[in-house]
Amino acid sequence: MYSIHKPALIQRYESEVKFTRKPLERIGFFLNFILLCLPVLTFNSVASAHSPYFGQVREITTPELGKISLRILNGDGIFFGDPQRVVAIDNNGFLLAATPLSGALSIHCSQSISPPFCTVYDELNSVFYEPRYEEWTPGELFVKEGKPANYPEYMESDFGFAQRPAAFAEILSIEFAKVVRAPLATALAIAWWGAIWAPVAIVFIRWRRNYWRSNRFTVLSLVIILLGLAISAIMVVLAAYAWLMRPYSLYYGLFGCVSGAVISLLIARFGRPVRAPD
Repeated sequence: MYSIHKPALIQRYESEVKFTRKPLERIGFFLNFILLCLPVLTFNSVASAHSPYFGQVREITTPELGKISLRILNGDGIFFGDPQRVVAIDNNGFLLAATPLSGALSIHCSQSISPPFCTVYDELNSVFYEPRYEEWTPGELFVKEGKPANYPEYMESDFGFAQRPAAFAEILSIEFAKVVRAPLATALAIAWWGAIWAPVAIVFIRWRRNYWRSNRFTVLSLVIILLGLAISAIMVVLAAYAWLMRPYSLYYGLFGCVSGAVISLLIARFGRPVRAPD
């Protein structure tokens, strides 16, 4: 019997197709991941004007002022995240104090002392706002029928709080608590950044396995690499827009970015290698 030998050009074409099948599957996975996460990222992008509203509320009782509530007042960011202030309201609904404007505030109270001592943490600027009770006096009627009477962005000034920088240990404690409270959101952020870093990690590992030589990259493989990097760039833009819609601290962002990069490198390093055609 006679053996039929394929022409060298056909053999090379088949080897390149076989070699690029896995990268194409990875790129398809990245596209599916983007399509699945895109509704989550763009859910808040449908802008509609809304009234100011209260978020987190913590209530304390002091000997001088009686029952007080600290409330996160959210405004209307329209195309971006809602601006915030923390306002102190007395039992009759009058305004006692207000923090400066920010995009990511949270209230933290210590129950180990009496009365409980509460501070406001601004995670975008890594500062605490501590109450100055001696400056708190009833001002305008701010709560009417349970709703705020003004937007935080339209309030003329902040008063009644002292600002201090947060210690690094305090920042780590708050960021760790955030990860524990929202494990699903943290896992999604790490997976998103892992998908962003995946094309870079694959190219880096393959280049390293080739002893830093680039002569084994074919034209088709370079096109696929550029396509993967373009998808990563789109995902970075989407991540930036998600941050504008719901800002978070630099430390939380670095945690997700670095964790995603490490996971991508580990998968590319210990996953099944994709061999170049001979």
